[in-house]
Amino acid sequence: MVNYLLRSGAMKLSLRKINDLTDAEVEDKLKLLRWPSTNGEPVCPDCACDAVYVIATRSQYRCMRCGHTFSITSGTVFHSTKLSLRSILQLGLLWANAAKGKSALELRRDIGMNHKCSFVLLHKLREALLTTADDTPMDGEVETIFHTPLHN
Repeated sequence: MVNYLLRSGAMKLSLRKINDLTDAEVEDKLKLLRWPSTNGEPVCPDCACDAVYVIATRSQYRCMRCGHTFSITSGTVFHSTKLSLRSILQLGLLWANAAKGKSALELRRDIGMNHKCSFVLLHKLREALLTTADDTPMDGEVETIFHTPLHN
């Protein structure tokens, strides 16, 4: 079994590629991550309606059915941050690709954000994983693979 991070699919996005993207392309990537079932088209988080229009001056959307105003980060751990969408995408990439976790100090250095912000965001990401974890017991045939360290 090959480590996920070594597969070619894991290398579709890198920090270099993120930095080369335009602001519109960064927004499109995040929309695809946020709304994969509609191919990146916004969906109202309140009523699940896909009939929305753009409020361009505020980079937000408004639902035509219920009138709810929302953005790409609404309802996520990033909803109250002042980070740019590019920084959010960079943070997500660095955090997801860190094989043994990512510290707040590392994120502070890598992205150039303040330590308190990186500390809080990492805790929010970890908490989101815990609250959305599926705790149902596995059934059927379950296979585990143990890796032993190599000795010189």
